Amino acid sequence: PADPSESNNDSTHVEEDEDGPHFEPIVPLPDKVDVKTGEEEEEEMFCNRAKLFRFDAETKEWKERGIGLVKILKHSRSGKVRLLMRREQVLKVCANHWITTTMNLKLGLGNSSPRGPGCCHTFLL
Repeated sequence: PADPSESNNDSTHVEEDEDGPHFEPIVPLPDKVDVKTGEEEEEEMFCNRAKLFRFDAETKEWKERGIGLVKILKHSRSGKVRLLMRREQVLKVCANHWITTTMNLKLGLGNSSPRGPGCCHTFLL
């Protein structure tokens, strides 16, 4: 008598190609491209999530410019330091400023700050 474990039943055998649905791409994707951000030769000294506002002189109110990571970067060769901020998800630059010794950084107080008094840390450049 034949051993049932040794039987090779073709009806239960599934080929590898029939494991599941197989989809072909409609549009061929381009090769992966190395993206250069301009931050390759810079050292990250600070990085934090922030919200950026700008003051509209016509309406005399603060307008939101973007939410994202704000970084302080130091160039490895020149030693120059800059503040860089990119918007979340789209990574579009919304702030890019050299930091110099002549700049004044003030803590935004009172109603002059975009969120009003006592909300969060607001700095005016």
